[in-house]
Amino acid sequence: MSRSTFFRAFGSKESVIFPDHDTLLARAGARLQASSDSSMLAAVSDTVRMVHFHYVAEGERARDRYHLTSKVLR
Repeated sequence: MSRSTFFRAFGSKESVIFPDHDTLLARAGARLQASSDSSMLAAVSDTVRMVHFHYVAEGERARDRYHLTSKVLR
């Protein structure tokens, strides 16, 4: 696959490795914005759980992504 075909299909390297990032970030932001100052700790806790369970549900795919990115970033 040529470089131009790759970027036409995927947009960026990040979108290949983290395809759900924008959706997950939007959900996290919406949850945090829906909270009041008095419930911010609960909102942060809910958001952390939401992100955690998202990656747990991906199973082996999340582990493969972690191994790939940890090798590249060293």
